[in-house]
Amino acid sequence: MIIEYWKKYLTPKVISIILFLYFVFLLLLQTSLHWKSYTRPFQKEFLYTLYYNSQWVNPESKYGIGDDGLYQVAGHTLATKHEFFTINPEMPPLAKYIYGYSILFFGNAEAAAAVMFIFAVIAFAFLVNRHITNRIFQLGALIFFITDPLLFEQSYITMFDLPQLLFLLLHMLAMTSMFSKNISRNRQILLALVAGITLGLFISVKIAFLASLIVLVDIFILYKLRRLWQLIPIGVLSGLIYTSSYLMYFLQGHTLIEFLKNQKWMLHFYLSSHVQPVYGTALSTLIVGKTIGWGEHSQWTHVSQWTVAWSAYLIAFFINIMNTFRRPHNKIDPSFLSLVLLSSGLLVAYIFLPFFTRYLVLLLPFLIIIFFRTLESIQSKRSYIIETAIFLMHYFVN
Repeated sequence: MIIEYWKKYLTPKVISIILFLYFVFLLLLQTSLHWKSYTRPFQKEFLYTLYYNSQWVNPESKYGIGDDGLYQVAGHTLATKHEFFTINPEMPPLAKYIYGYSILFFGNAEAAAAVMFIFAVIAFAFLVNRHITNRIFQLGALIFFITDPLLFEQSYITMFDLPQLLFLLLHMLAMTSMFSKNISRNRQILLALVAGITLGLFISVKIAFLASLIVLVDIFILYKLRRLWQLIPIGVLSGLIYTSSYLMYFLQGHTLIEFLKNQKWMLHFYLSSHVQPVYGTALSTLIVGKTIGWGEHSQWTHVSQWTVAWSAYLIAFFINIMNTFRRPHNKIDPSFLSLVLLSSGLLVAYIFLPFFTRYLVLLLPFLIIIFFRTLESIQSKRSYIIETAIFLMHYFVN
């Protein structure tokens, strides 16, 4: 009786409506829980005092300032004085401008973070729609995205990982759309322009080490599709967008030679770092939620944002890696292959480079898509059971 009623009334369409309403409820619930963070006013005197007495000004200082506070001070200084290489000079200016103008217009920087998170959710939804056909799994991916503690945390702190994620999602959305076989040449050109703009925005947030991974993936897929010419507008536009983020610097009378010297200094700042990474920290963080700092006396600690879903994502990722190599080359979806290759590149980079847990912000959304794509391929009721079980552990156990 109950089973018959279940089959008759709990159709996929009804389940999709319920999941959508649940998604909206969770988004509103989590937003309300952190409303004080979204409406917290910019503490100018406190943060500036903290900065000028911090390790960034005096390396021997006993006082410190977190990166989120540093970026607010840098953003406010950039938006009001257009001083590019005074505070936090090793970072490009775009995200600092975003947070700085948010302070000027909304009274705090967290408002910009909240807006960027909403746009990131929308971009993620479009990317999910391209790679997952089952509506229930599409909504499941969105729910996992907004309930992930590390991802949602970005909506009320002022770090650079969220703007990078937003522009990366938009870039991959443009590229995966461009990888479609039945697409007109005019649309290819338009998408190449969008891909170039979003790549330029991505590298205007942080120094462009990870951009090399993105470019390599783009080159590989475009080479397989025999469309390497599309790299020209992508490369030219990304360079122009990055340079234009320093527009006020040039309007102040600085020359291109000065600009290039500063870019050389920024590159040297990172290459001259003597930080010794603990290899494999990214894997331990994903699998068991344990990480270790860079300091000589650092100890393994629990990652507060970790959930068991991270382990499930990693398992699904390795399953897809094996399946990708087993399939004939002509049967591999280039759009999905680009996500797998990018995820592989990011994971390998995090394993061998100095690592912070927040770096996973760029990786987790793609692992979520790969996870639900794997569940979709199972094509049985067991996949729904797995999704429900992992969600319950993901949301209530960490």
